[in-house]
Amino acid sequence: MVKDGSNKDIFRWLLNTDYAVQDFLPGKVIEPLDSFFYFDVDRSPDSDIQDLLIGSKGTAIVRQPLVMEQPDAAGKSQEKGLHSSYVPESGQKVSSDGKNNFNNSNGDPTLIDQTYFDDVLRDKLIQLVPGLQYHADFEPVVIRYCLNVFWTVFHPQYPFIHRPTFKSAEAHPLLLLSIIMVGLGFVNKNPDHRIDSISVTDSYSLGNIIAHPLRWLICSSHEFTTPPELWIIQSLILLEIYEINFSNRKLHERAYLHHGLKTQLLRRSPLLGGDPLKNKQDDDESNTTNAQKWLKRESMKRAAFMCFHLDTTHGAIFGHEMILNSHQIKFSLPCNENLWNQTLSGSEKIRPAMNFLDVLKLLLKQQDPPSTLVETFDFSSNHLNENLKLSGLISVLFQLEEKDMELKLLEWESMRASWRDTLTLALDWWKDHLLSQKLSTFSGLSGNYCTGKSLLCDFPVYFILQTFMKMKQYDFIIFTGAPTRMNVRVGVSDYTIVEKRIRSWSKSSVGSFSVVFLYLFLIDLLLVSDAEKQDLEFTYDPNTDPILYRPNLVALSLMILWSYNFIQEGPESTVMANLKEGMDDLPMNDKDIPYQECGRDYLKRIRNELMVDENQLKLSSDLNTIKLYSKIITGMTHKNRMVGLLKFFKKGFLNCTSTICREYGRLLENCISRSLGRRRILCNNMNQ
Repeated sequence: MVKDGSNKDIFRWLLNTDYAVQDFLPGKVIEPLDSFFYFDVDRSPDSDIQDLLIGSKGTAIVRQPLVMEQPDAAGKSQEKGLHSSYVPESGQKVSSDGKNNFNNSNGDPTLIDQTYFDDVLRDKLIQLVPGLQYHADFEPVVIRYCLNVFWTVFHPQYPFIHRPTFKSAEAHPLLLLSIIMVGLGFVNKNPDHRIDSISVTDSYSLGNIIAHPLRWLICSSHEFTTPPELWIIQSLILLEIYEINFSNRKLHERAYLHHGLKTQLLRRSPLLGGDPLKNKQDDDESNTTNAQKWLKRESMKRAAFMCFHLDTTHGAIFGHEMILNSHQIKFSLPCNENLWNQTLSGSEKIRPAMNFLDVLKLLLKQQDPPSTLVETFDFSSNHLNENLKLSGLISVLFQLEEKDMELKLLEWESMRASWRDTLTLALDWWKDHLLSQKLSTFSGLSGNYCTGKSLLCDFPVYFILQTFMKMKQYDFIIFTGAPTRMNVRVGVSDYTIVEKRIRSWSKSSVGSFSVVFLYLFLIDLLLVSDAEKQDLEFTYDPNTDPILYRPNLVALSLMILWSYNFIQEGPESTVMANLKEGMDDLPMNDKDIPYQECGRDYLKRIRNELMVDENQLKLSSDLNTIKLYSKIITGMTHKNRMVGLLKFFKKGFLNCTSTICREYGRLLENCISRSLGRRRILCNNMNQ
């Protein structure tokens, strides 16, 4: 508790702690919070937390007071970098010889500043999170490696932090912690994760030790105010990505509860604030010669776009409520990646990108930009901008669905318009444009864990959007046996209503049209032929898939396909039909699970039956070809022989470090049991 004896309850109520923001002002000496700064082994029996409680030597973490640094004695504002709030201490410099940096044959020599980490930085971060000092992996050599993983595996997918100006020795400590934490989440996803003598023993527990107090530390910073500092938005984005994808159920839910925070902060900034009826935000600084000023605005713009992307992606994959809509994004797309990846001198003439809403309008109309605009704006394509266009379409989809729902409830049916065809054509237009750009794929990040030949496999959310034109993620989670959804228990009536919706969808042409995309996704991801057109062995491990959110979408695709085929043809066999409840669990040994077709043969058969006139099956097929595929799918038999395919995937998901992925694995197990004739619907052990 606070040494001066002050008692402030408002923050205890807001954030479930004993401290207010004022208690973390510089110079205050406080005792660490039980739930955030140290861990007492006797306090929690939860197995997920136990990994955090005991240090590497099996010793409980000792309570130590935390002394926050005083500001500049003169009270003057110090010059700070793009990613920092202070000047590095005297004598603390970035090594130029690389001696203290991650350095190996596969390392990137341009990452010296970005991966610098020494004992001084280690001690500074331990002051913020004392539990770190007891973890065996929190050593400079391992942390330098995690920083390298962040910049080489995560950053190419989502380049919203300016790499050329980032220096870990000068970055705000909480932003550095956030980057280390995400790097830990991607450690297993790096194809070279065991290089030389570097071995990360438990990245999961170390990441969670950082994640547990990080949100509190960010919110309690004296810089946590409006308009927000860049490092605060960047840290909150990275924290949400980690909590959603790599942590336990508790942190996953916490991310959803707080996901509006970063957006509300941005709404009190020039980017998302101001006149709500204004069509565009002024980009007066796009051609400024002040490189630092331009970089700060571009960095904040990219951070705002990341908030929008996370909002729409989490809405599509997890069914989370979206709070940021496409019409509220009134600024231009991110700049050219070549410009973003270089160190600016200030003399560059920056060609602005087109306004996001204008690009979205062209996409919905399936139109190329007119030549007059091409001469004015930079239309070069990159992964981030393509993801943002897709997010725009997702946002429009969910907004129009909500509008239709309101009109239906108000019995105002005459005002409902057919917009799904327009979105289907826009998605096809986006796909054709993406493939015409000849962007490089992220296959180099993934080693040999899977094939993913098509660039579209780097944008997996594309494949499920056709399904979500009519259905919700909620429907498939409930139908596959989830006992709860958003902490609400599923009753018999809930399941009955969902089953009715899925039955109607699966019997319609829309259902067969939707599942074609999912089959194409799995076939391209997992089946590859050599020069002699002989199919090679395939494998898939969600732990090592480097594409963010793809494991979630693989699992969701499997559940949608299973739901469609189960309604169409019923179970694969009845070997578990007569087992009594309590004795109807799957055999512990996978070899004892009976199946009529292994996963590889199943996908090969589907692929071969979908081939038309001996043409190669392609993800780039136009909508008319997809419709032809959907007719073939409707008449195809034995689509319900999915036990072998589900068995192939479920082991990887059950062994995943992410709690959410392990829950997917148990749902896949539940689908296997029901395909074998088991009568029980619910997956009672899903949340174990």
